[in-house]
Amino acid sequence: TLFTWFVSNVGLDTLLDTVLPLLVVLYPLVIVLVLLSFFDRFWKGRTEVYAFSMLFSLFFSIFDGCKTAGISLASLGIGWVLPALVGFLIGISPIGRKIGEYVRNR
Repeated sequence: TLFTWFVSNVGLDTLLDTVLPLLVVLYPLVIVLVLLSFFDRFWKGRTEVYAFSMLFSLFFSIFDGCKTAGISLASLGIGWVLPALVGFLIGISPIGRKIGEYVRNR
């Protein structure tokens, strides 16, 4: 009842305009997760396959979500922020540390 009341007062168009960017970000993640689970036997449940696939899917879906919301980071001259943030997160992660140790010890 509360949801119906909320939608009737806000309006369906306003609600869709608000929710659509979030859905644009989440749908690719769900699709990737389902596809990965179908073929799990090939990588025997290795979590890094899931983690990297989801991370990079999230990275690009955030750009699509921003575009859907009408936010253009490139037009503001800060299109580099999200790639830098992803690189930072990978760098401070345990996987990033292992990659760094491997590169330094070569």
